[in-house]
Amino acid sequence: MSLPGVFLFSHYVESFWSTPPPLVDWSGVPTLVLVVVAVLMAATALLARSPDTKLPTRLPGPPALPLLGTRWLFWSRYKMNKLHEAYEDMFRRYGPVFAETMPGGATVVSIAERAALEAVLRTPARRPYRPPTEIVQVYRKSRPDRYASTGLVNEQGEKWFHLRRHLTSELTSPHTMQGFLPELNSICDDFLNLLQSCRRPDGTVYGFEQLTNRMGLESVCGLMLGTRLGFLERWMSGRAAALASAVKAHFRAQRDSYYGAPIWKFAPTSLYKTFVRSEETIHTIISELMDEAMSRTAGAAQDDGMRQIFLNILANPELDMRDKKAAVIDFITAGIETLANSLVFLLYLLSGRPDWQQKIRSELPSCGELRVEELAAASSIRAATNEAFRLLPTAPFLARLLEAPMTIAGHRLPAGTFVLAHTGAACRREENFWRAHEYLPERWSNVREPHAAALVAPFGRGRRMCPGKRFVELELHLILAKIMRQWRVEFDGELDIQFDFLLSPKSPVSLRNHGLNITLADDGSLGEEINLLIGKDYYFSFINSGIIADIEKAFLQLGLQEQDKDVTRFLWLKNWKTGVTEDNFECYRFCRVSFGIVSSPFLLNAIIKYHLSNNRDPLVANTSEKIYVDNLITAVESVQDAIKLQSKVYTALQDISMNVRQWNSNSKEFIEAIPINLLENKESTKVLSMIWNTKKDILH
Repeated sequence: MSLPGVFLFSHYVESFWSTPPPLVDWSGVPTLVLVVVAVLMAATALLARSPDTKLPTRLPGPPALPLLGTRWLFWSRYKMNKLHEAYEDMFRRYGPVFAETMPGGATVVSIAERAALEAVLRTPARRPYRPPTEIVQVYRKSRPDRYASTGLVNEQGEKWFHLRRHLTSELTSPHTMQGFLPELNSICDDFLNLLQSCRRPDGTVYGFEQLTNRMGLESVCGLMLGTRLGFLERWMSGRAAALASAVKAHFRAQRDSYYGAPIWKFAPTSLYKTFVRSEETIHTIISELMDEAMSRTAGAAQDDGMRQIFLNILANPELDMRDKKAAVIDFITAGIETLANSLVFLLYLLSGRPDWQQKIRSELPSCGELRVEELAAASSIRAATNEAFRLLPTAPFLARLLEAPMTIAGHRLPAGTFVLAHTGAACRREENFWRAHEYLPERWSNVREPHAAALVAPFGRGRRMCPGKRFVELELHLILAKIMRQWRVEFDGELDIQFDFLLSPKSPVSLRNHGLNITLADDGSLGEEINLLIGKDYYFSFINSGIIADIEKAFLQLGLQEQDKDVTRFLWLKNWKTGVTEDNFECYRFCRVSFGIVSSPFLLNAIIKYHLSNNRDPLVANTSEKIYVDNLITAVESVQDAIKLQSKVYTALQDISMNVRQWNSNSKEFIEAIPINLLENKESTKVLSMIWNTKKDILH
């Protein structure tokens, strides 16, 4: 009998014994072509095998093609954003240990067998090797001005050991985490206030993952830079949005570079350019944040809890400044996604267990700041988190290079073999966990065999373990405790998950019709609900009607005073064919504010804000804060307010000869109410550096 409220993972429950469909239907391919391909495949396999790597028996696995290896599977049958499902399928086809072939002939062994996993992950090594992410390695080696190494994640041997010894001691210290807890309490409170402020009148809050990303930014930057940066304010800054977007693009480019065609290694493809843009955006923004943090730290008293990690990294004479900056960049980049995705998965899974939510509440004090001792006493929180890590780890497999020969499932693997340890898949196998596909936090308090707890490794194992493990666990425990004290968590629908080099929630197809809702209902007399819509991309607004518009030729509407025009003088050739001669010049000067001059946006915004903020209508006056250069970007509670705002803002700026046009919105009613000559009339439009699909209401 199923436990009450237990959520079943239907997409993982497919029978292990069912016969999978064929990979490819070969019936339409000419026999001669098949013969040629078979011969080439055989030749490739023979050439790729050296005497010291021959196995007693060949490992099972998908067929390899010349030059492509087995990567063709990820361009045909499988989708790269569903790699976790692809590997589940391959384990069903080939068993818990199988081999893939990389382009070029190298072998990658995937394992989901308990004994094999424990053998690989428990092998002692002072300097364990893991395969580097090639695209990161290639780019960072091309930029010695920014990077002294490829970073803690990608370095090997003595260099890796040096970085680890000097970068991670404070981050992994319980004392450091305890010192940071008061600030973490404050960050979590601000996150709950942000959720509260984002409710619609009916209790709905859109863009939950965007909010969790902002919490990840604020908390990880607070830990690594020793200062609060304001990412949890009501409206997210453009810098925060750009950083979050770049981090997502960064992980996806890593995924595509590994599983996609390796053309980027030979030519600067769009994939490589996308990666470079994301890496440079991340480097630029975090460098700015570090500079700001250093300037604040220089004039402030040292706070052991808040600034300990940042100060120790900066003061370490054993590290190159480029390595210090790269470490902070890597910690922040990884921390944002890991924390945000883990929280989404945790709340999603808990939504099916209202009884366990109540158990968590019963173990917590009803109010006040939470201390380490109170979190430690709430065993139900640890159980809920551990079970979420078991079922939905953000990192579903770990990469290793064998340092010594090893026998796995009867196959002797030579030293240097690339192994993918699929701990996530192993945790969902019935031989490793009782009722393995169900979310059962109680399994961690009342153990029932089988219970292979050592397989739960969302942060890795051994010396290569993620140094942010202790921090992420502490914040998850704290924010879960605070949410449980205030709300009940409910979920309607099934969460769609994708692989972006980490597991992450996938956005729903449609905001209104196919949204996946988490509901946070007040656990008091009001019973009001907050529906948190989960999506991988950014929803435009947290309320009903998002609106954008453009001011036509805005700079040309600003005239220069007579005494200022001489500053803009420039020389012009009377006749360009004659060439540069003394009598072929004439002097001009601008009468209007010029686009492209540094001061022009300041002048434009000052004038627009002056006229809007002095308007007697509060709806119009508040819009003065929603102008970015010559664009209006705002959101309002209702369609009626949106229509009213459009009319009044249009009239107010017409009075100073500014034509507000190209109006667009996610509200169909708003679009229908606006004169057609003022509409942009596009389904997808640009909002700053992103694309907004107004029909689906998604920013990406």
